[in-house]
Amino acid sequence: MLFFVDSPEACIALAKVLTQDARDFSLLIGCLADVRLQGLWADMFSLPSDVTRKESLQYFLFRRQALQDLGE
Repeated sequence: MLFFVDSPEACIALAKVLTQDARDFSLLIGCLADVRLQGLWADMFSLPSDVTRKESLQYFLFRRQALQDLGE
C-alpha cells in the first residue's frame, strides 16, 4: 500500500502512526512534492519504521519479493 502526503513533516507524522499498527513490507510513504519533482520511480519512498531513508519503489518491490522467497 502506498501513502502520499503533502510534506516531509506529514511523512514523519504518518510514519509515527503507522509503525504502531502495520508491518513494514506492506506500507510505503511518499511525498507528493517529490513525485512532482522527481517522478514516481525516483528514490522517494520510505518505510514507516525508517522514514528518513528514501528508496525507489522498484527497490521495495524487489525487497518484498526477496523476503517472500525467503519465507519471511
